[in-house]
Amino acid sequence: MNRYLACLRSQWPLLVGIFAVAAVFAYCWRFVDPAPPRSITIAAGPADGAYYWWAQKYAGLLAKQGIKVNISVTNGAADNLKLMLDANREVDAAFIQGGAVTAANLDPDTTPLRALAALFHEPLWLFHQPTLTVNSLRDLKGKRVAIGLRGSGGNLLATELLKWSGVTGQNSTLTIIDDNEAGQALTAGRLDAMFAVGAVGVPVIRRLLTNPAVRTHAFDDAAAYVRRYDYLDAVTLPAGVVDMANNQPARDLTLLAPVATLIARDDLHPAIVSQLLAAATALHHRHNLLSNTIDFPAAHNTELLMHKDAARYLQNGPSFLHRYLPYHLAAFIDRTKIMLLPLLTLLIPLFKMVMPTYRWSMRRNIWKWYKSIRAIERDHANRAADNATLLKRLDDIEANVKKTYVPYTFAWELYTLRNHIIMIREMLTAK
Repeated sequence: MNRYLACLRSQWPLLVGIFAVAAVFAYCWRFVDPAPPRSITIAAGPADGAYYWWAQKYAGLLAKQGIKVNISVTNGAADNLKLMLDANREVDAAFIQGGAVTAANLDPDTTPLRALAALFHEPLWLFHQPTLTVNSLRDLKGKRVAIGLRGSGGNLLATELLKWSGVTGQNSTLTIIDDNEAGQALTAGRLDAMFAVGAVGVPVIRRLLTNPAVRTHAFDDAAAYVRRYDYLDAVTLPAGVVDMANNQPARDLTLLAPVATLIARDDLHPAIVSQLLAAATALHHRHNLLSNTIDFPAAHNTELLMHKDAARYLQNGPSFLHRYLPYHLAAFIDRTKIMLLPLLTLLIPLFKMVMPTYRWSMRRNIWKWYKSIRAIERDHANRAADNATLLKRLDDIEANVKKTYVPYTFAWELYTLRNHIIMIREMLTAK
């Protein structure tokens, strides 16, 4: 134990340097951003809907980086916006449909919500009975029309477009049910028409597209809607692209399509923003049935202002750290880079001071005995004490020297001291 204590005492310059670095590190730590969360919650949509399906894809990709994704089942875009605005902050990110922000009367300049990226087009479908002639939405006046679940983006969009076309709950029967129920009611003749929003691959939409007993409306007046509603685009579904063998659809269909957007609050951790956009790029950076071009993920048609970290990512890609390092290591370095400058400022002069001090401290443990040895040699020359007394003093010095600890790099100086002790002993015992 004494040997270890002696070792610690001899290392005091290094210990002081380590303590100084630790103190500066602790002080600077106050300015470091908090660590990214290890789990987030994404508001999706109905469990059988496209948003939920996409949320599962995101969860799978983020799980590979050690981030757990909890998926919140909702009725759709309107509900997702409410959850995102909830002061309890139960949801970190959400999928919303173009037009949802406008319908909620949110001011993009004052809301804390931000867009991370536009992800894909979500076409609006109008399916109707083959006996019903629909040249424009105004032809639905007086008809039985399903407009989706309350709280869904499809419900918001259908209600708004019907209202502009003069079709309301006062002059028509507008039914609020989900797409699966509406599809069954339409094929059974209990509805005249139904609206749905979603990709071609959504099961209920694909079934209705390929059902010869159901007609799909082509929005030949799409230019008017696109001019009025800036969150809508006109897209074309080519003839035969769904089922070439049966020529489905039978002709090119012009559809209205809002853009699905991934949103978050403006204070979402930058590392999480980066991982969400990496997943979005992996999932959505490809062409689809509505377009041959690769337009997504993108920073346009978002209604909300872009998150500053998301805009940087979409323009420049992932940062150098996130491109080449594991996620958690990159996030840690990214957070602590603010500490590098003060630490380097301290370490450079500290290193210059500590090493010479350390060498001096090690040698001092050896050199301090030379004063006593020289005193013995002087007393012997002056005959100030008899040899027996001087030998006793030398034995005490030698015993203390044996207890002295120095690192191996200074061992040669220690053994030089011990040789000098032997020389003095030979001098004292000489006849």
